[in-house]
Amino acid sequence: MYKRLALFFFVVYLASCSHKVATTDSGNAKSTEQSIPSTDYEKDGYVTAYVMDMRALDGCDHLLVLESGKKLQPLKLADEYKEDNLKVWIKYSVAKGMVGICMSGTMVNLTAIEKRQ
Repeated sequence: MYKRLALFFFVVYLASCSHKVATTDSGNAKSTEQSIPSTDYEKDGYVTAYVMDMRALDGCDHLLVLESGKKLQPLKLADEYKEDNLKVWIKYSVAKGMVGICMSGTMVNLTAIEKRQ
């Protein structure tokens, strides 16, 4: 019982933590909080891809296309990334035993996605 309670409080403690940096605005005493961005996506294990709108095909939605041309069909893709030809950084894992209706790409679980310039 105590172990579960301690684990619960530990998880709540971790969820409430965040990394923030204080910055100043042109010499003013006013400070703002800003998240620290990751600068090297490749080092962090991301791969480059772009979003392809495939809604014209029956049963398809938006696919992700890797540089190699391989198509990925994400199980879930947030609406903010459903833009044709949008360049993104992604991390994913293959969804084993899954077959999509679209049948135009490997089914994947996205573990991370970020827009790229």
